[in-house]
Amino acid sequence: TTIKGTLGAAVQGASDGGERMSGAEREFDIVLFGATGFTGELTAEYLLRTVGAKGYVSWAVAGRSEAKLDKVKQQLAKRVNEEANDIPTILADTGDMASLRDMCKRTKVVVSTVGPFLKYGTPLVQACVECATDYCDSTGETTWIRRIMDDFEDKAREKGIRIVPSCGYDSLPSDFGVYQLVKGIRQDQPNARIGEVVNLIGPLRGGASGGTIHSAINMMAAEETSMLKKVYGNPYALTPQRKGPRSGSQGDQRFFKYRKDVAVYTSPWVMGPGNERIVRRSAAALDYGDNFRFTEAMAWSSPMRALFVSFAVIFGGVVLAIPPLRWILEKFVLPPPGTGPSRRAMEKGYGYTTVYTECGGKHYVVEVKITQGDVGYRSTSMMLGESALALARSSRPEPGSGGFFTPASCPGMQDDLMTALDEHCGIHFDFSAHDSAKEARALIRPGDARL
Repeated sequence: TTIKGTLGAAVQGASDGGERMSGAEREFDIVLFGATGFTGELTAEYLLRTVGAKGYVSWAVAGRSEAKLDKVKQQLAKRVNEEANDIPTILADTGDMASLRDMCKRTKVVVSTVGPFLKYGTPLVQACVECATDYCDSTGETTWIRRIMDDFEDKAREKGIRIVPSCGYDSLPSDFGVYQLVKGIRQDQPNARIGEVVNLIGPLRGGASGGTIHSAINMMAAEETSMLKKVYGNPYALTPQRKGPRSGSQGDQRFFKYRKDVAVYTSPWVMGPGNERIVRRSAAALDYGDNFRFTEAMAWSSPMRALFVSFAVIFGGVVLAIPPLRWILEKFVLPPPGTGPSRRAMEKGYGYTTVYTECGGKHYVVEVKITQGDVGYRSTSMMLGESALALARSSRPEPGSGGFFTPASCPGMQDDLMTALDEHCGIHFDFSAHDSAKEARALIRPGDARL
């Protein structure tokens, strides 16, 4: 079934202004926008395997090329089952607002994998807000998140819709890991004051897709310098109402550091600045306390490896900041958009991180284990699929209570989504409390350790 967004019939009862509509008036529960991209096709495969094409969840794939969408369905029919041919197809283009509005009017939730989001994402968020459609995506572009917050948060709040960026490996595991830690501490010590929390990135296995790499390059190339400074120079850039903790300092780790509290060497983590700002927004929304601080870094048992990675991260940032070097990378070194790791490489992938804090004389840990695929793509597609399903099956906030949410702070996601990830996706958030620092630290796996 192919539905052209600009020509298809709009949902009955919806005006062009996008009044709030009930789920019963929407043709689809979920529309996956960007199904022809690398992450998008994996997300379509996950939805097909999980709910089928004719199951209790109605969903469609969307993009600008009917031929490419048909090719994706044919590939899914070979890999999964023939039901893939029955997945409805919607034609919509980020350069055509009418097609985006018509698509959004037909669905309760849009899940997007179309990046670079700074280049292509804003019109879709605008259409979702206008049409009162919930939204989630895979972005890791923190400056773009701040831009769309500035532009659309008031309208989203007023309409009672949920806009939830960063529902893939950027930044769901970090966000839920800290959420689970705080929840466990409050059950163990209800009056405890939570101070510094660190997320230590351990062993990872996976690859990079051309689309993800080009999104990072586009953010450096196309974003205004003032916005880069505004967001990455301010730890609370996604939490404008929060200035910082009452005690202690808060900032991003920019170089090598030995952490005595966890007895490991650490280096900057390229995804840390974005993940940290998402977690701090959750902390403000869910009230982790006035003393809460959060840092994310890679953990190493070897000081030389931590030093090497620190210099490599700095060098990579310099290269991306210099236009001629960026051009050489794009032209001759990096994979093109739409490509990514082999299926075999993704199946062998995994990830392990440790969220740690000391509080009230005890040591608390959440082990975040990604066990059924590489962190960047196979597992990200699972997180996106389950995030969209969580939004589709849950009730929206009342008008006046919507807005921009993190995965951990979004009504209807939280514990239900963590349970789904644990049971269906092999993504676990295991909390434990320890009287002994040695016992807690034994759960930390440095990046150069074997699992």
